Amino acid sequence: HVDMPARALTFLDDRFCSLSDVFKRAPSTLGLNIEVKYPHLNERIEKGIENTVDVNEYCDRVLEVVFNHCSEHSSNRFIIFSSFHPDIVKCLAMKQPQFPVLFLTDAGNKTHYDRHLNSLENALEFAKLHHLFGVVTNVIAVLEAPQLI
Repeated sequence: HVDMPARALTFLDDRFCSLSDVFKRAPSTLGLNIEVKYPHLNERIEKGIENTVDVNEYCDRVLEVVFNHCSEHSSNRFIIFSSFHPDIVKCLAMKQPQFPVLFLTDAGNKTHYDRHLNSLENALEFAKLHHLFGVVTNVIAVLEAPQLI
């Protein structure tokens, strides 16, 4: 469509949009990597975040939106989930088998409260243990330890 770039620009200029809005507005041929953000314990303490939704309930709401979209639109859209939060990826992988779940890690580029984020080796071990689809990391970590792949 001729107006597609203008529509996309308006959509991307919005400060916030819901996951449901993304499904409604993005072309059905566009695959989505849904990165699920959730604060780690140390982030909640450091930033004074007191009220958070339970991880289980949070994942349920995300999955509800995805499943509703897929059932309403008979969608063949390719979807993957990813997160830096170990509990989020575990929960998403346990609750549904049809969409791949990837664990995101800085692989030691920054020190994190959770040890799974502090090295590529720890992240890979975690992903295998919880039957995740894989790990996404900085390429430098892979180049420094290709034997882990």
